[in-house]
Amino acid sequence: VTGVQTCALPISPRRHIDRRRGVMNTVSAPSVRGVRRPLRHLRPRTTTPPAVTLRERSCGRAYTAAVAPQTSAPAHPGDTWPLTGRDAELRQIEAARTDPGCAGVVISGAPGVGRSRLAREACLAAEQAGDLVYWVQGTASSAVIPLGAFAALIPDDVRSDEPLELIRRSTERLRERAAGRAVCLGVDDADLLDPASATLVLHLVTAASVFVVATIREGMAAPDAIDSLWRDAGALRIELAPLSDETIESLVQRALGGAVEQSVLRRAADSSAGSPLYARELVLGAIEEGRLTIDRSEERRVGKECRSR
Repeated sequence: VTGVQTCALPISPRRHIDRRRGVMNTVSAPSVRGVRRPLRHLRPRTTTPPAVTLRERSCGRAYTAAVAPQTSAPAHPGDTWPLTGRDAELRQIEAARTDPGCAGVVISGAPGVGRSRLAREACLAAEQAGDLVYWVQGTASSAVIPLGAFAALIPDDVRSDEPLELIRRSTERLRERAAGRAVCLGVDDADLLDPASATLVLHLVTAASVFVVATIREGMAAPDAIDSLWRDAGALRIELAPLSDETIESLVQRALGGAVEQSVLRRAADSSAGSPLYARELVLGAIEEGRLTIDRSEERRVGKECRSR
């Protein structure tokens, strides 16, 4: 794979990032033989890991990313990373939410670009503003069951064998729960909703004035009712672009809690191609494998390159 080096941060042997489009594509194992270690979903074992060394065995070097103590970073790198580089999109969503003529927001983007995280932050802002907030997750498993995505939100006393009656009664119950408050509905991976769930989302927008924050995967076909949100119902559509290299570097520094050696930041930016999720997995993978360690001592506030023995 062009651009992949054995002395880069560890990446998956079955995935390659197309840097021109900022998306991850599946590739065959033989095409990535130069990559030594697979990318894993990692959970650091300690609350405060000891110092960070990025070991590049093929290059014969080790790098230390020192981190200043007492910052607003997560307690340890496995925690939720701070939302970075999406201030403009958050302002767009907030403006849409307070606009009576806007039915919602549909966020489209490639996998790993941060659609779900942006939607959750928008819903949190709505909740803090006093809105009644619901969150629905579309999955391939729930898509085979009519209204499967809404199973946890539909009260038992409004169950019905008739989908249309269930949609009507669910809307009425939602109005009762809201008690005059505005309602914000987050729908993650709305392209995976079954037709009945998608119809309920559209009905809540048009009949109950619910504000919807939906995410859809770039290039995936969504149910007609979801497409109607932005085509016919007045929802705002946001195409979420990959983050810039500078923003990825800032994200890594904020997540680790201080100054990080520039070589480490560059490897994270180059390998992630603007995907905050992929940058996070790269860093966590390096920490788990001992290729990256964190030093939070008072004396060391910047990274230092050193030779490994």
